[in-house]
Amino acid sequence: MFSGALAGYRLASTLARRIPEGAGRPLARAAGRLVGRLDSSRRRQVGRHVRRVQGADLPATALRRATGRVFASYADYWYRSLRLPAMDTAELGRRFSIDGYRHLEEARTA
Repeated sequence: MFSGALAGYRLASTLARRIPEGAGRPLARAAGRLVGRLDSSRRRQVGRHVRRVQGADLPATALRRATGRVFASYADYWYRSLRLPAMDTAELGRRFSIDGYRHLEEARTA
Protein backbone atom coordinates (compact mmCIF):
# COMPACT_ATOMS: atom_id res chain seq x y z
CA MET A 1 0.00 0.00 0.00
CA PHE A 2 1.35 3.42 -0.95
CA SER A 3 1.32 6.33 1.42
CA GLY A 4 -0.50 9.49 0.43
CA ALA A 5 2.78 11.35 0.00
CA LEU A 6 4.23 8.69 -2.29
CA ALA A 7 1.08 8.64 -4.37
CA GLY A 8 1.27 12.43 -4.61
CA TYR A 9 4.88 12.32 -5.81
CA ARG A 10 4.04 9.67 -8.39
CA LEU A 11 1.10 11.68 -9.68
CA ALA A 12 3.18 14.87 -9.81
CA SER A 13 5.98 13.06 -11.62
CA THR A 14 3.59 11.63 -14.19
CA LEU A 15 1.99 15.02 -14.80
CA ALA A 16 5.36 16.79 -15.01
CA ARG A 17 6.55 14.38 -17.70
CA ARG A 18 3.32 14.58 -19.72
CA ILE A 19 2.61 18.32 -19.62
CA PRO A 20 4.79 20.15 -22.17
CA GLU A 21 7.38 22.36 -20.53
CA GLY A 22 5.98 25.52 -22.14
CA ALA A 23 2.73 24.99 -20.26
CA GLY A 24 4.04 23.04 -17.28
CA ARG A 25 6.45 25.58 -15.89
CA PRO A 26 3.91 28.44 -15.78
CA LEU A 27 1.33 26.06 -14.30
CA ALA A 28 3.80 24.90 -11.66
CA ARG A 29 4.73 28.49 -10.76
CA ALA A 30 1.05 29.44 -10.48
CA ALA A 31 0.39 26.38 -8.30
CA GLY A 32 3.33 27.37 -6.09
CA ARG A 33 1.93 30.87 -5.64
CA LEU A 34 -1.46 29.37 -4.78
CA VAL A 35 0.10 27.09 -2.16
CA GLY A 36 1.84 30.14 -0.72
CA ARG A 37 -1.48 31.93 -0.38
CA LEU A 38 -3.28 28.95 1.12
CA ASP A 39 -0.62 27.70 3.55
CA SER A 40 -0.46 30.53 6.06
CA SER A 41 2.10 28.92 8.39
CA ARG A 42 4.59 28.30 5.57
CA ARG A 43 3.89 31.74 4.13
CA ARG A 44 4.75 33.34 7.48
CA GLN A 45 7.92 31.25 7.75
CA VAL A 46 9.04 32.21 4.24
CA GLY A 47 8.17 35.83 5.03
CA ARG A 48 10.45 35.74 8.08
CA HIS A 49 13.29 34.38 5.94
CA VAL A 50 12.72 37.01 3.25
CA ARG A 51 12.79 39.77 5.88
CA ARG A 52 16.00 38.36 7.32
CA VAL A 53 17.63 38.54 3.88
CA GLN A 54 16.10 41.75 2.54
CA GLY A 55 15.78 43.71 5.76
CA ALA A 56 13.22 44.19 8.51
CA ASP A 57 12.03 47.45 6.94
CA LEU A 58 10.87 45.73 3.73
CA PRO A 59 7.45 47.17 2.79
CA ALA A 60 4.51 44.77 3.05
CA THR A 61 3.85 44.83 -0.71
CA ALA A 62 7.46 43.95 -1.50
CA LEU A 63 7.39 41.20 1.14
CA ARG A 64 4.22 39.71 -0.34
CA ARG A 65 5.69 39.74 -3.86
CA ALA A 66 9.02 38.26 -2.75
CA THR A 67 7.25 35.55 -0.77
CA GLY A 68 5.14 34.67 -3.81
CA ARG A 69 8.29 34.44 -5.93
CA VAL A 70 9.82 32.02 -3.40
CA PHE A 71 6.83 29.68 -3.65
CA ALA A 72 6.74 29.98 -7.46
CA SER A 73 10.45 29.24 -7.72
CA TYR A 74 10.20 26.22 -5.44
CA ALA A 75 7.31 24.78 -7.46
CA ASP A 76 9.30 25.37 -10.67
CA TYR A 77 12.25 23.53 -9.11
CA TRP A 78 10.01 20.55 -8.32
CA TYR A 79 8.46 20.56 -11.79
CA ARG A 80 11.87 20.52 -13.48
CA SER A 81 13.22 17.90 -11.05
CA LEU A 82 10.27 15.58 -11.62
CA ARG A 83 10.90 15.75 -15.39
CA LEU A 84 14.52 14.56 -15.08
CA PRO A 85 13.82 10.79 -15.27
CA ALA A 86 12.22 11.27 -18.71
CA MET A 87 15.23 13.12 -20.17
CA ASP A 88 17.91 11.32 -22.09
CA THR A 89 21.61 11.98 -21.54
CA ALA A 90 21.92 14.20 -24.62
CA GLU A 91 19.11 16.49 -23.45
CA LEU A 92 20.60 16.70 -19.97
CA GLY A 93 23.93 17.64 -21.52
CA ARG A 94 22.30 20.44 -23.52
CA ARG A 95 20.50 21.84 -20.49
CA PHE A 96 23.32 21.83 -17.96
CA SER A 97 26.55 23.73 -17.86
CA ILE A 98 29.36 23.54 -15.37
CA ASP A 99 31.19 26.79 -14.79
CA GLY A 100 34.81 26.31 -13.87
CA TYR A 101 34.96 22.64 -14.86
CA ARG A 102 38.50 23.19 -16.10
CA HIS A 103 39.58 23.70 -12.48
CA LEU A 104 38.47 20.15 -11.68
CA GLU A 105 40.28 18.80 -14.71
CA GLU A 106 43.45 20.70 -13.76
CA ALA A 107 43.27 19.38 -10.20
CA ARG A 108 42.85 15.80 -11.43
CA THR A 109 45.94 16.03 -13.65
CA ALA A 110 48.09 17.78 -11.03
